[in-house]
Amino acid sequence: MFAIVRNRAINALRDTSRERAAPEEEIVAAIDRGNEGDNVFDRLAVGSALRRCLEQLDPRRRTGVLLAYVEGLSHGEIAAKLGVPLGTAKSWITRSLAQLKECLA
Repeated sequence: MFAIVRNRAINALRDTSRERAAPEEEIVAAIDRGNEGDNVFDRLAVGSALRRCLEQLDPRRRTGVLLAYVEGLSHGEIAAKLGVPLGTAKSWITRSLAQLKECLA
């Protein structure tokens, strides 16, 4: 048991040695793009089918889908950003995708 823990700790240390710190400019740019999902929704053509279907979703669910598929956030990051439990975020995204699929069909 101790050998397993020791080896995993060594692997974790090795993995972090390959990480590089991002320049401050990249961090500031990422923060500025924080609402990119909302901007993408606003830029959709008013008459487009995707916009019409996204408008039918609850605003928080729509935000979750856009965060996942536009910004590429994980379910955990989305849950933290929306202030909901992880399971709730996962179910919102799954149900919203099913609703979008049905609407676009």
